[in-house]
Amino acid sequence: MTKKLTSSLREKLKVPLGELRDAPDWSSPFITVGDQCTFLAAEEGAKPLLAIYDNMIMRQETTDEKRKAIGGMPGKKIVVDNPAGTITDEADLAIRVGLENAPTRIEVNGEEDLLVLPCVIHAKDGTAVYYGQPRQGIVKVIVNPEMRKKAKGILLSMKEVKQ
Repeated sequence: MTKKLTSSLREKLKVPLGELRDAPDWSSPFITVGDQCTFLAAEEGAKPLLAIYDNMIMRQETTDEKRKAIGGMPGKKIVVDNPAGTITDEADLAIRVGLENAPTRIEVNGEEDLLVLPCVIHAKDGTAVYYGQPRQGIVKVIVNPEMRKKAKGILLSMKEVKQ
């Protein structure tokens, strides 16, 4: 069952889930969600457990340089469909399988923004999840029981739709 974002939840999610930073620190096991964060990891030789990207940055196609850098990262590549404003079962499964077989790159046809939530739910405690907050910086979420509960609560408040 696909989970779909509601308009009231869309507003709530404009607030960062974690700490807003200027740059990631790559100090603990980590996941990147979004092309810019994933590109920064690739450029700095950092190795995420999962790198999730959709070849778009702020609704614009990423450059060839960024695609090449991300494509050269280690790990198996999984391609999933995940329309904007949703979390599909396919994407959720890819995250679980990717974490079990890390490092993994997950290329999304559609949009990867909401995939931060299943990453927080499925990753081990202490894992950092990095994602971009448009025009503000990078958000660092540390997975722990409290954050996992918050992510599950958001997921439960999303509308279920058939794929």
